[in-house]
Amino acid sequence: MKNKWVLLFVLALMLVGFGADFIQETYAEPSKEITGSTFTGCPMLLGGYSVTSGENGVQPMDNGGGPGGEDPGPVLRVVPAEDFIYGQYWDVNAEIEVTVDDVEYYTESNDWGYFYLRGGEFSVEAGQLVTVFDGETTKDHTVTDLELTEVDGNTVRGTAEANTDLVVFVNDWFQHIELDVEADGVGDWEVDLMDEEGYDIHDGTFVGAAQEDEDSDGTYAFKPPAPYFNVYPRYGIVWGMYWSVKDTISVKILDEDNQEVASFYASSNEWGHFNTWDQVKEIKPGYTR
Repeated sequence: MKNKWVLLFVLALMLVGFGADFIQETYAEPSKEITGSTFTGCPMLLGGYSVTSGENGVQPMDNGGGPGGEDPGPVLRVVPAEDFIYGQYWDVNAEIEVTVDDVEYYTESNDWGYFYLRGGEFSVEAGQLVTVFDGETTKDHTVTDLELTEVDGNTVRGTAEANTDLVVFVNDWFQHIELDVEADGVGDWEVDLMDEEGYDIHDGTFVGAAQEDEDSDGTYAFKPPAPYFNVYPRYGIVWGMYWSVKDTISVKILDEDNQEVASFYASSNEWGHFNTWDQVKEIKPGYTR
């Protein structure tokens, strides 16, 4: 999440020409063609980066390490509000054993060493011990009672165990801000980003909070942006985020006369994100999606 990672990724986008061809679409709720619940949890993990949306066609990102910066090695993340467990930097393409209060569940890591396990058979609650094993490394984390309850203007509020420390963070294209916060004697906490950092939370800002243990495993809470999509005309790519999880997304392209020139479908992933890399269509300035 440190600046050097941001700069490297921005330079990469410039080199391939994405910056010149970027069109930002309006933030919007899912259309009537979208079914299922909208995901409100973790950001997309893209090669070690978290990507969300920002103002004026920009996308914030971090290096996926969570508060604390550089790649910390295998880490475990728990999101109780979503009954969601995920990990980063584990052995690639490995069987992952996840134990929640002595009950074992299995999944596999991907080519980047990330894995994702969503509740259904289990729920994640404060006080539970979550353990992950990839055949070589074992990590564990006791889930805290951290909650992010409200984003009101530039003020972020939540609850945690009384008098405990946490980190509140926000992302946009140009900035990643982390603030150390302490819950008060009854467990309430809040921070005003404008007062503390002169930061204005806007549509597309990704807001989160975390309580990590000594080896960087942690309990997380998020308030991501509303569903949105971006367009890269040169490559004919439509890229959407925070839509329905593991669903079929209808994409239509209209010309300047509001006539349909293309209609196709894309599949969203575990995060509610989709792209059309494998369904390239002609997209020109003036067209709408």
